[in-house]
Amino acid sequence: MQTLPGTALQVIGGSVTVEQGGTAILPCYVIDTTDDLTQITWQRRTREKPHNDNLLTVLPREGAQFVNGGDDRFKYIGNFNNKNGTLQFSNVALKDEGSYTCIFTLFPSGNQKTEIPLNLLGMKKHFI
Repeated sequence: MQTLPGTALQVIGGSVTVEQGGTAILPCYVIDTTDDLTQITWQRRTREKPHNDNLLTVLPREGAQFVNGGDDRFKYIGNFNNKNGTLQFSNVALKDEGSYTCIFTLFPSGNQKTEIPLNLLGMKKHFI
């Protein structure tokens, strides 16, 4: 999490654990800022894709848009006006285990992000 000196802005996330085939809520929101939110971006790094991969962006008028092909298991359930980028992720598979990064593009402070580890229950942790 990044903050500028002298500001109380925070991006709130957290670690998520889910059973294989279950539904995960990936929480992400900004608090304590009056900056203008211009975009929310989600990236993922998983067993299947070990490099950071843009997943979707959320824009104020257009809403959620997939970047590298759609995945209907993901649903944006946040509220852009409330600076809430929360995603719902259904039918989670072993290949999806990894790290999900939520990035808020704010003006004038710039990008603020948090990383949300997604773990599957009953799986040994080999992902770094």
